[in-house]
Amino acid sequence: MRANYLVGTATLFLSILAVTAYADEKTEKVRQLVEAQGLLEGWSAQMEAGKLAAQTQGQQMLDQVLANLNPNQEFRARFTAAFGDFLKATTTPWTAEYLVEVYASYYGPHFSEDELDQLIAFYTSELGKKDVESTQLAVAEWSRHFQNEGQPIVQDALQKYIERMKLIAQECNCRL
Repeated sequence: MRANYLVGTATLFLSILAVTAYADEKTEKVRQLVEAQGLLEGWSAQMEAGKLAAQTQGQQMLDQVLANLNPNQEFRARFTAAFGDFLKATTTPWTAEYLVEVYASYYGPHFSEDELDQLIAFYTSELGKKDVESTQLAVAEWSRHFQNEGQPIVQDALQKYIERMKLIAQECNCRL
């Protein structure tokens, strides 16, 4: 009875190791594909752009508050500290490795290892590299196009928001 239990446990353990090794191998292939497609570079750029956008908007709001309220040194320091906390709160904890791992968990199951090998072969070929380069250039221009179209909308909304906050602060006559 004990021997059967040990054999069963060993079989289960080896099965788990085999599945884990298979999953790790597929994840590695998806990582290779992600790199060949230039996705990781794009994701990193998007994360950086989001970080810069948060910094810019937060700084604009801080500048407006400081200019309009003209707080004393103590409150100026508190507003500045709040801005620092805002920047920390908007910083995502994800690494490139984690992005690939999560992506692989959603993408990998749709392909066999052979299919992943074929995709890697294509995206590392001259035509695949040309496709990646052309796609990156087109997406960059496309993104700039809509960013430029959207910027006045956001700026207008931000300005109206700040003006409204000023009015509310005046009506409130409250001290921060």
